[in-house]
Amino acid sequence: MKAAPLTYSLKEIRGCLNPDTTILNNYNLKLSAQTFKNNQASMFFNAAEKVRNARDGSDLRPLETTYRQLGVTRTDLGSSWWKTGMPKSYKWTDRHIFSDKLMVEGSYSHVGNNFTLTFHEEDLRSVQPALELTTNAWSRSYQEAVYVRPTDSVDVMATYFLPNTFGGDHALKFGFKYRNDIAHTESMYGGDAYARFRNNLPVEAQLYRRGLTEYGLENRSFYVQDNYTRGKLVVTAGLRYDYQTDFANEANVSASPFFGQRTYAGVYNNVTYPGAAFNQLPELSFKGAEAGVTFKNFSPRIGVTYDLTGNGRNVIKLNYSRYVSQLGTGSLSSTYNTVAATFVRYPWVDVNGDRFIQANEIVLTSAPLSWTGGYDYNNPTATRTSGKVDPDLTADVTNEFLITFDKQIGNEFAVSASYIWRNYGNFWGNDYDGFDASNWAAVSWTPTGCPSGASCPAVTYFQPTSQLPVNYTVTNVKDFYRRYQGLEFTARKRFSNRWQINGSLSLNDAPMTFESAGGYTWWSSTSDPTNIESSLNGGQYAPESTSSGLGNVFVNAKWLGRVTGSYMLPVIEVNLAAFYNARGGYPFIRSVLSPTRPFSAGQATVYLDKRGDERLPTMHTVDFRVDRVFTLFGRARVTAGIDIFNLLNSDTTLSMRGGQNASNANTISSLMGPRVMRFGIRTTW
Repeated sequence: MKAAPLTYSLKEIRGCLNPDTTILNNYNLKLSAQTFKNNQASMFFNAAEKVRNARDGSDLRPLETTYRQLGVTRTDLGSSWWKTGMPKSYKWTDRHIFSDKLMVEGSYSHVGNNFTLTFHEEDLRSVQPALELTTNAWSRSYQEAVYVRPTDSVDVMATYFLPNTFGGDHALKFGFKYRNDIAHTESMYGGDAYARFRNNLPVEAQLYRRGLTEYGLENRSFYVQDNYTRGKLVVTAGLRYDYQTDFANEANVSASPFFGQRTYAGVYNNVTYPGAAFNQLPELSFKGAEAGVTFKNFSPRIGVTYDLTGNGRNVIKLNYSRYVSQLGTGSLSSTYNTVAATFVRYPWVDVNGDRFIQANEIVLTSAPLSWTGGYDYNNPTATRTSGKVDPDLTADVTNEFLITFDKQIGNEFAVSASYIWRNYGNFWGNDYDGFDASNWAAVSWTPTGCPSGASCPAVTYFQPTSQLPVNYTVTNVKDFYRRYQGLEFTARKRFSNRWQINGSLSLNDAPMTFESAGGYTWWSSTSDPTNIESSLNGGQYAPESTSSGLGNVFVNAKWLGRVTGSYMLPVIEVNLAAFYNARGGYPFIRSVLSPTRPFSAGQATVYLDKRGDERLPTMHTVDFRVDRVFTLFGRARVTAGIDIFNLLNSDTTLSMRGGQNASNANTISSLMGPRVMRFGIRTTW
């Protein structure tokens, strides 16, 4: 059927499909009480679970490689009422009003976030997955990950009103947060390895040691804000302080099942291998580590709102904010962790032709073809990784400026226009010791294996002139930042005379900018200059490059437009509503995959287009709704409605495969969902 689907009936094809089932189980409980005068206490409980039978299915992930998603059922990882089972959240809050000017609220919350992404069927746990390198298509099996991520936090917030002071009124807010996070993760691939094929020929063995990590995060923050009102003017000024650090707890992992077994004995690439014992990925004990770096940051914010005419119909707003990125659990301490999921990749000779990896088929070269960052294949029993964190590392930051003008026209219509500017910078990268652009040499190459209709011109990629190092430092990336600029226009007509309408249009650009050629190679971590031509406008850095650079954030549309409206028919009081949604196409980048490069550099993806020069089709979709409200028994309201999504049944292409020297070159990987009708009844009383 896959080879010639048009020769089969739609009924036959649908008979081959499997259900993609999502079940959302949710339970909520809230209790509140007036404990004494001016004091109120409350408790909130939520249990929410998402269950799926085939998560992440796609043209590259057939059914046997999809996940089953469910809660963590293992009680050895914590109580089912606190950490595991159906994820549960608890929050206790107490609010006290001290006077007509001062209110204080304190709360404690616990979120028992946990979930498992496991094999589609339990029997696949021992089956090695297969990956076709030219298409990135998986088959046979996949992987499992178990996540237990409880969060505990204490919040105190106060509001104080200070009228008629310094010529105006003040609304002061200040608060404190004390938060601790733990993230426990266990992961594995089926059969603890996966087989890599190129054009359906076995070429490489990727061998894994299972991961077992537990990271912690400490976050302490304080903020103060004043909202000052004087006549037509409102000024909001605030300051936030963040203290952040993380750590890794101790853990033990077992060795790869290939450890100690005899490897390939024979000739490979004119080199004779004796069949030495596989000495990588041994059993390991990790004693834990601290990040060694603590982020302490102040973030100012200020906004000004001015009523130009004093009647609320012409208002201008200016706002500046600085945001500091929030650490994730293990963001820094993972640099030192040796028990995360770890792999090494070696050449593979499928001696018995069964297309599965056996130890005696692994070609134990002097250096792996690739390995997990931080793993030192020269010292596989090391209790610390080969990476370190720069003691001067600082958090990445975002600076934002916003200006808005709101105008009300008459009593029913209003328009608004906004300009948004953001600068994202101070990113992190891995600086490999003693390795820069001078350690790479250009190679000219004409791709092969391109199907009909593909574009495969001669390209240039880079390969190292010496072995890639294992030692690196996590540090701030130099000469690189990302920006966003956007214009947003909105118009809205309030509901009156039986109708309403709202519309918006957004125009935006989000380029990456490399202030030097060195900035690009620094950003690429291993200093690989491949794609520098398409990224930096012909090899020259472009400080203000826009859509022509590697530039744009991958998933972005240059414009988005939306209109929604409703009308109530007279007499019969039936509501009609429609939603029109349109946006420009996402970038489509063609590329070719290079041959395997020497010195463990792997393959290079060489871009044939600058990001944003080629885009997928513009998306247009219309949704429609009709409903009617009935009153029963004098108090119950029943709303009966019909929703039609994608009314015109548009089949716009949303994504395509850009790899040109692959059998799936330029094939569609996702389309807009088809027309769907939903019938519903909602009752309130």
